[in-house]
Amino acid sequence: MEYTERETDVMIPLENLSLSARSYNALRRAGILNYRDFMRLSPADLEDIHNLGKKSIDEILALMDRYLKEPPQAFTPDGGNAVTDYDVFEYKGLYYEDLPIEDMGMSARPVKCLTNQGIGYLSDLIKLSDRELDNVPNLGKKSFTEVKEALRKHTDPMVALNFSRGDLVSRRGQVIEIHDRIEELLKKDMFGGMTAEAIVSELSGQYTAAEITRVLERMVASRQVILEKNIYRIAMRSYREVLDGFTNRRQAELFLQRIDGATLEGIAERAGLTRERVRQIEKRVLTYLIANGPVIEDRYRYLIENYDLDRETFTGLTGEDASVYIYLTLRYKERGTKPLTLAQNDEAIPE
Repeated sequence: MEYTERETDVMIPLENLSLSARSYNALRRAGILNYRDFMRLSPADLEDIHNLGKKSIDEILALMDRYLKEPPQAFTPDGGNAVTDYDVFEYKGLYYEDLPIEDMGMSARPVKCLTNQGIGYLSDLIKLSDRELDNVPNLGKKSFTEVKEALRKHTDPMVALNFSRGDLVSRRGQVIEIHDRIEELLKKDMFGGMTAEAIVSELSGQYTAAEITRVLERMVASRQVILEKNIYRIAMRSYREVLDGFTNRRQAELFLQRIDGATLEGIAERAGLTRERVRQIEKRVLTYLIANGPVIEDRYRYLIENYDLDRETFTGLTGEDASVYIYLTLRYKERGTKPLTLAQNDEAIPE
């Protein structure tokens, strides 16, 4: 018997399935968020999931077999089980309330600019690319940023209806508040991170440990936060991923040639540009990366600015590609002079 997917399967959260705590936690950390994700797993997929032993795999396979015969009851956003007064729409496999833009917490200016263009609901707004949003008449840079922040909050996997047992709407504001406070704490030390105990200690005056821990688990499951050796850190993109959003693709490609080891002269000759023009493009792209950073490669900034590292030593020490070293030397002009032998006892260097 094979799994036959139903439209509402993505609306059954993983927490509603009869999993042991160990299996549940391992699946959540692997990004398995709902019944559809669960039933799509193959035995090979399960073997690749960290911290999922043979006993847990056998448990999951037996549960899958049971659900093939009798699927769990699906939550439906309409009818007697509705948890919201708004319509519901799907986005990236999750379901969200389709809020009027007036209810998204934005100021009057962006709301007016959007409604003048016939954009009245969250489901309309989410379809716009950054370029289309930027072209909305009279929507300045400040309002653009405000709209993007509102989108981020209201399409965050944390507040998707998939996570609900039926009471999420009434708790939605609190979930967002805890999420934002955790994010604020972790951004204070992007590369060092914090333990769960430290986060709970910081927020315990306002929320319970269970509420905080639950939000942390969801942030890991939705890949907003990474958990390594009991330390939580903000999940960051690489500079190459950030460059995907740079609108001038030709300039982005020229910059990547530079990162991959090409000289200014070589790029200029191939592109039919002057060396100075290529340098200007490099500066422009770096400005964009800085504005949209930090990126994960910036964790090596302290090493570059404090220790005497050539390319070969850096790649041997970190295991990174040479292009990361070139990015860092372009991004950070100050170069260190300390011998590397001193780094072993330098507490400023994250483990």
